[in-house]
Amino acid sequence: MVIICSQVGEVMDAVLNIAEGLITNISVQYYKNETEFLNHFLANKASVKVGVIFEDDPLTNKSYTLRFNPLFTFLPSDGLWSAGQECRNGNNTSELQAYVCSPNSYFYSGFSALQTIIDMALTNVSLDVIMLN
Repeated sequence: MVIICSQVGEVMDAVLNIAEGLITNISVQYYKNETEFLNHFLANKASVKVGVIFEDDPLTNKSYTLRFNPLFTFLPSDGLWSAGQECRNGNNTSELQAYVCSPNSYFYSGFSALQTIIDMALTNVSLDVIMLN
């Protein structure tokens, strides 16, 4: 995972702690800005699976962007807003179908899990800051 922002160490420590409790292996590299990250990615495409970009201080503005490497992850088109007919006509309704029903690829890609872990970490760190003040 690649992180972009100079002030996200506390949040990413919380992400790593949560992931460790879930037996999920995450490693973190920090970059000064998005350009530095993109240069690293272009030179080392096979070594970067996910990028997390915080535009601002994550404790002030909790907005971030997840960027997944298409070499490792299949994500649905950005233009898909709802599940199509193929998502309702699966052969086995007890299983999510990643490639037949493209919205399910958010689950299989790790997108949903990573988003949940980051949101939990942001909430935990924000609450700690509020409690200290």
